[in-house]
Amino acid sequence: MKRSQQQAAAIAATAGALALLAAKRRGISLQKWLRVQAEIAQIIAQNATKDGNWRWSRLRELLFLASLERARRLEVAEADAKAPNDKDAVYRLHPLTHVRTQRQLSSTGTKDMMALRMEADAKPVVTDLVLVGGGHAHVHVLRMLGMCPMPGVRLTLITRDVETPYSGMLPGHVAGVYSRREAHIDLNKLARVARARLIAGEVTHIDSDAQLLHLKDGRPPLPYDVCSINVGIAPSKPAAYVTPVKPIATFAQKWDALLSRLDDDASFRLVVVGGGAGGVELILAMVARVSAELRRRGRSLTCLSATLVARSSELLQGHAVGVRRLLTEAVRRKGIRVLLSHEALETSTDNGEKVLTCRHEGRTVSIPFDECAWCTQAAAPEFLSRSGLDCDERGFLRTNLKLQCLQNDIPQRVYAAGDCSTVDGHPRPKAGVFAVMAGMALYQNLVADLRGEEFVEHVPQTRLLALVGLGDGTCVASRGDLALEGEWLYRLKDWIDRKWMWQYTGGLPSLDEEEDVEDAIASRANALDVLRKTPMRCGGCGAKVGSNTLTRALSSLPDVPSSDRCVVEVGLDAPDDGAVVAYDDTRLVHTVDFFRSFIGDAYVFGQVAANHALSDCDAMGAKPASALALCVVPYGGERQTEDSLRQMMAGARKALDEAGCSLVGGHTCEGSELALGFAINGSIDEVLAKGNLQQGDALILTKPLGTGVVFAGDMRALADASDVAEALQGMCRSNAHAAATLRRFGCLACTDVTGFGLIGHLAELCRGSNGARVRIDLNDVPMLQGARRLASMGVVSSLHPENLRARRAVANHSEGIEAGAAYELLYDPQTAGGLLAAVPVDRAAACVAALRAGGDASAAVVGEVLSSNDSSAFPAAIEINL
Repeated sequence: MKRSQQQAAAIAATAGALALLAAKRRGISLQKWLRVQAEIAQIIAQNATKDGNWRWSRLRELLFLASLERARRLEVAEADAKAPNDKDAVYRLHPLTHVRTQRQLSSTGTKDMMALRMEADAKPVVTDLVLVGGGHAHVHVLRMLGMCPMPGVRLTLITRDVETPYSGMLPGHVAGVYSRREAHIDLNKLARVARARLIAGEVTHIDSDAQLLHLKDGRPPLPYDVCSINVGIAPSKPAAYVTPVKPIATFAQKWDALLSRLDDDASFRLVVVGGGAGGVELILAMVARVSAELRRRGRSLTCLSATLVARSSELLQGHAVGVRRLLTEAVRRKGIRVLLSHEALETSTDNGEKVLTCRHEGRTVSIPFDECAWCTQAAAPEFLSRSGLDCDERGFLRTNLKLQCLQNDIPQRVYAAGDCSTVDGHPRPKAGVFAVMAGMALYQNLVADLRGEEFVEHVPQTRLLALVGLGDGTCVASRGDLALEGEWLYRLKDWIDRKWMWQYTGGLPSLDEEEDVEDAIASRANALDVLRKTPMRCGGCGAKVGSNTLTRALSSLPDVPSSDRCVVEVGLDAPDDGAVVAYDDTRLVHTVDFFRSFIGDAYVFGQVAANHALSDCDAMGAKPASALALCVVPYGGERQTEDSLRQMMAGARKALDEAGCSLVGGHTCEGSELALGFAINGSIDEVLAKGNLQQGDALILTKPLGTGVVFAGDMRALADASDVAEALQGMCRSNAHAAATLRRFGCLACTDVTGFGLIGHLAELCRGSNGARVRIDLNDVPMLQGARRLASMGVVSSLHPENLRARRAVANHSEGIEAGAAYELLYDPQTAGGLLAAVPVDRAAACVAALRAGGDASAAVVGEVLSSNDSSAFPAAIEINL
């Protein structure tokens, strides 16, 4: 036997012995272990030689690949033995190497996470750590800081996309193997776990001297003490009619839209520009998906043509000869036309037809297309070169081995990783794997900077394992001289990708609430246990005191004495959305609202809080004139306190200014949480009171229900980022236009749907109309999509049980319970919710059309008034049509 064969046998025997020991510890049967070993040995034997010759370099790479496959198969066997019905068990049994190593490196990793969080909460914020971008390195930083929070450090994540795709799964998502949810990391959930402020925005400038970050939407700049950048890259040749693959988040969104156009086109001419591994894998995935979609639609595949355009003289330059051969053959097998030595110049239209112009051998070539994806070398985001930090000749940030950015070659407290940066002396291709592997070192050095400890150095790896999917359930492996193709390689790739994703999705620490407080009291738990096990309290209107509690408290007070200075037209005797007071010939509306924050973005919270307070004026038909603010900011350093106040009030001013309401003063104080409220004064001519329901009127709701459930779920990291974004979009929208539209169509009764839920506020309308009977058509009530899903999971706002006491106003409550989540959402407390109004039935359709045209896209007729001035309507005045 040759020496190389002896070495291979010795290595295999040692690895096998260690695997056997591991198998016993995992509880895998000997029979299963032997089968796995035999399968791996067969893989090695079949692929160790090339042309009948042994090569140590090839064997070394093969043994590395075989060790991964052995680990995968043993973990599958262990998962089958321990949790046969749990499909995700294989991904959480054993963390990936870089995650496991990081846990060991973390000096606080063994502490109880809850204890660490309590310690972090107890210390005022004195330092700002800001992460710019939600790239692969930053998701690891977020996860680790969630497990090991740092006292006194306020963590902020600024990201344009709240759902970030994993680059390793993007081709699989394109091919239809992975759903959007499977291929994306929800940064909103990850930020909740990390207790980070999430700001959905885009940085346009870094002032490294003043340590300020300027954002695109015009909000006040954000200060930082330590900053880290992981923003990815931009297309190098932005052109019309082209879909650039970078940034991949944008490409993923456009791909979904592209598929929807297959129904309309008689032909589908697909062009991909880029002859590297990314371009080859992408066009194979696109052809596979489009072919499958055409078959599903019953269309012939002859309408599909695909062209791969490469500037180089061969595909996949830089890869081994065997890899180039395998992938070139795969491309040609799929009927994809390959144009080599074609330099893409521009895209244009010719008589309505989109055309890609290329240069080939000194002449121009025109390639017509329907869709063109650009998968060539990308460029650095422009704001990096304006930051004052050192960049390389292509505009990417220069960093040292500690991942610190440089300014005149001097290390700064700004860090960078991933595609947007280049490590001095170690340039690498722009690929997601480098960001993944840099995440561990980035986390260590950020912590070291904040603690004043020693840094670690990170040298990007030079030997990479590339697993290129062919779109048909097979894969080509490339590492060094090794080139292999097979279905088992695709299963290996899937295992690696899903296992990595699990760490940042299903494998996140749970934020779900503990057992109910009553259980703790019943078991005679001490006071600390009772407080610990109290269900999470919501922010926003979910933090309001319930309607019954408020009514009982106010009814116990003595009557308000009369005054000769003013006449109270609407007050505590008949509570409405606001109080109406007459001074001589002037009628004023007074309203007040206040609640604590339920999101990390103080600027957006300020907008929502102001909109919510203004809504009372809108519901009554008043014109808001002036506002006084009551602000609570968390304990912290002077700079942090100032920033919180500035961001919050800037957001509030945006909403107040749009409403023509002047902020004239206020009061601030420190507290444990961010909170904001407003006392608003306005003028009014004709009051839209909580009454005047007329028989036959149509009931219109202008915004969807569900904000309470969405943010209750968000607190537990159960709400998707898209759920939160959809809710906030409506909450940041003023009710002023809707109120004006409703009045224009003859509305005489109106209220805003806020803390007491739709049923609670509708019951108030019925009582204010001297008894009215109404019907709500449950299927017509607009509801946030995420709210339905969360409610079906049993998620409720902390005010929901109090609101549910209004069920006595529902004539068929027992039947409603059978309807499930949709009925439950009728009691959900809303923050900055929509208006509920009665409009003459003959004008309702036109009113809804006008509301939708004005921006209230979810406005709908949700029921009708069956009778008015009906004393028999009490107490069950509401009928739910299921």
